[in-house]
Amino acid sequence: MDVRRLTFRVPAAREDEVAAELWVLGTDGIQVRLAAGESAGEEVLDAYFDKSVRIAAEDLDRLRARYGAELIQAVDVEPQDWLAAYRALCEPMTIGPFRIDPREPEPCGPRAPSPGLAAGSGDAGGEAADRAGGGGGVYHSLRIPARNAFGTGSHESTRLLLEELGELDLAGRSVLDVGTGSGILAFAALCRGARTVAALDPDVGAVVTARDNTRLNALAPHLFAGRVDALSGRFDVVLVNILPQRWLDEAPAVVRTLRPGGSLYVSGLLESERDQVRATPALAPLELRSSRTLGDWTALHLLRPE
Repeated sequence: MDVRRLTFRVPAAREDEVAAELWVLGTDGIQVRLAAGESAGEEVLDAYFDKSVRIAAEDLDRLRARYGAELIQAVDVEPQDWLAAYRALCEPMTIGPFRIDPREPEPCGPRAPSPGLAAGSGDAGGEAADRAGGGGGVYHSLRIPARNAFGTGSHESTRLLLEELGELDLAGRSVLDVGTGSGILAFAALCRGARTVAALDPDVGAVVTARDNTRLNALAPHLFAGRVDALSGRFDVVLVNILPQRWLDEAPAVVRTLRPGGSLYVSGLLESERDQVRATPALAPLELRSSRTLGDWTALHLLRPE
């Protein structure tokens, strides 16, 4: 893959908004850094794009006018595994009852499932359950090596839904994960006892990554590449962790997948986008049951009336 790096200077307070716009434009990855000589309150964003992705001049003008993001460099770079350094340095993280390991898996492959880990796949499912230090609680351990597919637990939007799932008893319930990426939320739902989990993503590469992760975790959601409108079934719980610009046109199809009384958990939206999402015609009839915020990001729990 031929790669182009676009470097932007942005106000630190607008970093998340600029990053969200760049994901919508098709970036494969973003690095945030402070460069020598930059003024206080500013950051530098390196956004990497496949060279086949065309960024229109009006898109750059909008980033500059709306967020103060100034394009300062555009260069072709050699393709490489951008996340290798991260996997080498990162450490497992604990989010609610989940312990997520984004490191490169051992060459010997996945460890055998532990009978101590409750999961929704019928048998043990997943890796060994770890005891929490001091608290004595059981953690669901998941191996999610950092790849291009979104979802290792490091981003606030994913953490918010992992926290929500950590508080749910999904025993006997059906779950749909829209835009599954790495599959992390689908695996978490199985760990919380879901009877069945379907996970879809329009990106075939993401589905391949999620399938690789099923082998690492001995958990098996039903994975497929496609869009929500291809589904005919209904679910008790639907998870959406996608930027609003990438899924709100599918909101009617998403709501149709919910059983009456079913719950829709929406993340991937900035706090500033909350009212816009709630005002979406397909979502407006749903009851807002709760919301939680982490940094600039918000997750909503919406309920479809009986």
